[in-house]
Amino acid sequence: MSTVDEIQSHIQRIDVEIARLELSLRLLQETRTGLVEELRQHINRIHPESEIPSTRLPKETGVYPVLTLPFEITSKIFLDCLPDPVRPYPSQDEAPLVLTRVCRDWRTIALSTSMLWDHVRIELDSDEGRGSIDSKWVALLDIWLQRSQQQPLSLTISNHSYTDPDKTLLRVLDSHSRRWRDVTLKLPFNYFPRLAARSLPLLERLTLSAHGSPDIINPISAFRHAPILHHVCFEGGMHPADVNLPWEQLTSVELYGASADDCLELLRLAPDVTRCVLDVQYDSHGLAIGSPYPR
Repeated sequence: MSTVDEIQSHIQRIDVEIARLELSLRLLQETRTGLVEELRQHINRIHPESEIPSTRLPKETGVYPVLTLPFEITSKIFLDCLPDPVRPYPSQDEAPLVLTRVCRDWRTIALSTSMLWDHVRIELDSDEGRGSIDSKWVALLDIWLQRSQQQPLSLTISNHSYTDPDKTLLRVLDSHSRRWRDVTLKLPFNYFPRLAARSLPLLERLTLSAHGSPDIINPISAFRHAPILHHVCFEGGMHPADVNLPWEQLTSVELYGASADDCLELLRLAPDVTRCVLDVQYDSHGLAIGSPYPR
């Protein structure tokens, strides 16, 4: 019996094939329209002063003018329809999803325009029943990223509950990790060590936030092999000592909710930083947490 993942993968392959065939049909229709016009011009030259018998021309079908635009122009218009910020939260009423619901031609173009799908923001929440919502959103994320084809990816994945996200999230993230470019991960702390230490050749910017009590001792190594990573941001619950990064190449770092020890450790690890934002926590006496010195 096929697994859920296998069935979803099979459906996705069928969707891609349908989109390919619909695009081929549209190109044939455009070619036919051009040939009909060329035939009309030939007949006009042969019979310049007489009406062209309708039987001499192929029967035309009704076509909306907007559907006669070249694929590239329609695709560019679609890209201009993306919401601001460019990293959208999936909505049936906004691009790119809404563009797939207008007509068959627009759906074909939208599914074939990979740059429509290279930015996405997904928020997971298991509080209303463990995994009940996660599974739906993780499945959507998987399809969304497959539609991006080989484009570099900008992702924000958030889970604000204290339960683990759907287990298939790990598989989806790992399968597309070589295309990560700008990634924000806000997850339970113990989820990070499960990410595989893969090569991340396109990763330039990384934002990490964690919640919950960590069970690990060893630093997270999933982001170590990122040769062009230059910006890292640590938000709540994540500290420099928690992550093994290519520190020596970083030029921009941000650290929020930090102790004095965190700040000193960050500056020690990243000697070539040229831009640094430090948000330091203070105790009730006005002293930086982790520091023996007065403010």
